[in-house]
This record gives sequence, C-alpha cells and structure tokens, in this order.
Amino acid sequence: TQCALFLSLKYHSLYPHYIHRRIAELQGDFQLRVLLVLIDVQDNAPALRQLNSLCVTNRLTLILSWSTQEAARYLETFKAYQGKDTTSIQPKRSHLYVDQVVQVCTACPTINKTDAANLLGQFGSMHALFTKGTPEELALVAGMGQVKVTRWYEALRKPFSKRRAKERKKRQQQKQQQQQLEQEHQKQQQCQDRAASVHHQKRKFRR
Repeated sequence: TQCALFLSLKYHSLYPHYIHRRIAELQGDFQLRVLLVLIDVQDNAPALRQLNSLCVTNRLTLILSWSTQEAARYLETFKAYQGKDTTSIQPKRSHLYVDQVVQVCTACPTINKTDAANLLGQFGSMHALFTKGTPEELALVAGMGQVKVTRWYEALRKPFSKRRAKERKKRQQQKQQQQQLEQEHQKQQQCQDRAASVHHQKRKFRR
C-alpha cells in the first residue's frame, strides 16, 4: 500500500521525462505515494515548482532532502513505521490538571515549563490566568521578562485573523470617538451650567 520514488534534481535536469514515466507505472496500486527529492543543484526553484505541481496532480507526497544521508533516514523511518497507526507518533496526553496547564502555556513559544508552573502558582487557575493576568501582574512572576509578558498577553488577546483584528480596531476607534464626544458634551454642559449660574448671580445682585 506504500511506495517511494527517489529523484535527484541533477538527474531530473538531464532526463526530465524519467519521473513522468515512473509515476505512470504506479497507476493506482498504492495508497501512500511519496516522491523523495534530493536537492543537489543550486538553481532548484523552477524544478521544485514543477515537481510540486506534478505531485499535487498525481496524489504524491513531496519530501525534500539535502543529502543522501537525510534521504536514507527518511526511507528508514518510513519502513520502521510501515503498517503502524498514528498512535505511535502522537504525544501522550496527561489527565493531570497541572500537566494540561503546562501544555497549554508552553504552546506560546517564549514560555517554558518552569514559567508555566510559576504562572499557575501565582494565579491559581487557568481561568484566573487567562482573564485576570494584566501585564503588571504577569511581570511580578519569577522568570517573566518584558518579552515573555508581551508575547503571552498578546497570545491571549490578539485576534487570530486580520479581519477580526480590523473589526476590533474599528470598535476601539468608535469607542474612543464616543468617549471623546461624551467628554465634549460634558464640557459643554459644564460651561452652560456655569453660564447659567453666573447669570443667576447677576440677577440676584441687581435685585
């Protein structure tokens, strides 16, 4: 059910029709079809674009190697895991609360396991860490420098998509404009109240 084709880019530049013939010979006999390419030429971008398109069209998985030793390791790994399911390469998940918190926190590139443990010890729970952790409070945790604090805070609150980021920025601008209008209205109201008070005082003085 599995097969792998090996191709050197130097050989491909001399015999470009070779790989087409080999792919045609496969027909539909294999479920997993791998094209292992050895990059041994300097100007490789045009050839790789062509091979990538060829793999997409013919249902092949394209894998690149930069040395014969690396290509051999790929083949050894494919052979070692042949016939096995995905559980052998999936990470083991712990059901302990602390381990789950550490796993979530270390998803942020700058946060290590020690930082995750310190954050949990400081805030007590994931809910408190995610909702109440201000930059000032995060900076008080041991090992949390300015870069880590900024990355962690942005990871929790920064939108995942550009569209959401634009919408959030637009809402913030509208909120600021609304606040400015309210402040201007309050100032105008205060000025009017002062003017009315002065006018009232003048009328009392005339009487």
